[in-house]
Amino acid sequence: MKIFCVYPASKECLKVYRNELTGIQKFLKSLFDATKLSIAQSGDTLKVITDDSGLSTLKALGIENECIISGKLDDIWIRDFGLVSQAVNGEMTRFIYSPKSLNVQDAKEIQKSFDKWINNLQNTVRIHKSILILDGGNVIMDPVSQRAFVTERIFSDNKNFPRVDVVKLLSEELKLRDEEALCVIPEDPEEAVLGHADGCIALVSQKDVVINCENERNMEYNLALRKKIQQSFSDINIHTLPFSPEDKVYRTPVFTSCL
Repeated sequence: MKIFCVYPASKECLKVYRNELTGIQKFLKSLFDATKLSIAQSGDTLKVITDDSGLSTLKALGIENECIISGKLDDIWIRDFGLVSQAVNGEMTRFIYSPKSLNVQDAKEIQKSFDKWINNLQNTVRIHKSILILDGGNVIMDPVSQRAFVTERIFSDNKNFPRVDVVKLLSEELKLRDEEALCVIPEDPEEAVLGHADGCIALVSQKDVVINCENERNMEYNLALRKKIQQSFSDINIHTLPFSPEDKVYRTPVFTSCL
């Protein structure tokens, strides 16, 4: 599997992330070292997208030339504005990027920069362009069982469409086995800006998911999340992990979503 990241070197990126460059560099270096160690077992390889002004920094970090791809992207969160893999056929879907955290024009410019870059790969990537608004971070999917999870943000982002139509279209575009293979989970009230599924649930196998364990901080939400998963997929085992971070740790900037 190829893991794509973005190093912010363009003028547009630096406006936002200049003060976070040290943290991003440490993250990319750690990720590069980890994938290099595990490549024999997993086959995973890291690809870092940056423009010419970022090349010297990446090389100084020890990231090898074959892991660097030339490209000018206007943001680092490629998981959100990039492509979402379909369950079958090897195709990719490009959803409309329009998160609540950005104004509409900024989101359009970010996606425009991605479209311009990906066009150079069109001979190797089959892309279907959706009419739905959806961040890539709001899709958790298992291509083997052909089922997926998204949060209810999918409905508020696409309020011009009836809910039944959103479910039908999204199930078709992700190539799920049927509409019942799409589980729409509640949004985490503590993450009201993003509304992503990737912060709520992790698929670790076809029949095993991990969620945060219930505690006073998020008990009501986690009970609702567990109930929804069980209603949708009775054969899935739900496992919990502790989640009681101190605010000073929890709010420290991290960069895993740029994958």
